[in-house]
Amino acid sequence: MKKIMILLILIVASTAAFAQTGLFDLSFGDSFEKSESLLKSKGFSNNIGDFGPNYFEPDDLGYVAYIELNLDDTRHLKGWTVVYTGEVHDDYEEVAMDAIISWHGEDYDVDWDDWDFEYYEWELENGRYVEAVWDEYFYVYYY
Repeated sequence: MKKIMILLILIVASTAAFAQTGLFDLSFGDSFEKSESLLKSKGFSNNIGDFGPNYFEPDDLGYVAYIELNLDDTRHLKGWTVVYTGEVHDDYEEVAMDAIISWHGEDYDVDWDDWDFEYYEWELENGRYVEAVWDEYFYVYYY
């Protein structure tokens, strides 16, 4: 019976952990070093001058202009921003939305009334959210 309970706890914990992962496989609570390593393995560098070590640019400009990591006092990931650009591809908003929907599903809110731009929101578990906003660039905020 103990083994079954432990197995159930592990299954629930792994399901919750998956829900806390998003674009570019970043996960809430990951250390800066783990996040940095992950982004570098996906073709991003964090040597972009005055913006500091929490900003990552793609080695080859495509859909993503940059990714910014938001860290807590212990240098663990408490959120991140992915910024998509139309400098190379015109379909960047569609690509971004497809990526978000593939990660978080089609159950999202759209707010057309309170903003002067398109605003989408996904509610994750544990009080976490994903927001997508178009305003010159297409911003995806995890917090």
